[in-house]
Amino acid sequence: MFPPNIQLIPGAALEVGLVQQLVPLVNRAYARHWELFPVERTTVEGFVEETAESDCLLLSNEATGRLVGFARLMDEGDELYLGMVAIAPECHGQGLGTRLLQAVEMVARQRGKRSVWLTSIYEIGNVAYYERRGYHVEKREVQPVGTWGSTQPFTLATLRKVM
Repeated sequence: MFPPNIQLIPGAALEVGLVQQLVPLVNRAYARHWELFPVERTTVEGFVEETAESDCLLLSNEATGRLVGFARLMDEGDELYLGMVAIAPECHGQGLGTRLLQAVEMVARQRGKRSVWLTSIYEIGNVAYYERRGYHVEKREVQPVGTWGSTQPFTLATLRKVM
């Protein structure tokens, strides 16, 4: 199904040691947005709660086995929600995000999902990344200061790709 460096694990089955590796990975990936969100993306407790009813895609470095990517997946009827996507900052530009996204879309097809959807923030720059990979913006909403701990308003985009 997946290459050996990609695993799909139910969130409820993640072991404590693995969660303790994933939380810093997610926080390091989201730290580049510090000006807009000066708080960490998650904590161990928050991560466990957020992933409890989700599936988790884990991406490891092929040579070292070190975790370098993560995505949270949730079945929502005939759609698959993609959230908390994280690639280790030192691995950006190596095609790992594309590989992770391809695995997400493979899961969606295998589960017979009509589409994959996600939200992303315009000011961060990831919307264009997803558009280049076939996702289309369906909605834009300006969020007020304080949303998710933000220090300024931001524009939240809802994107979708039909399978």
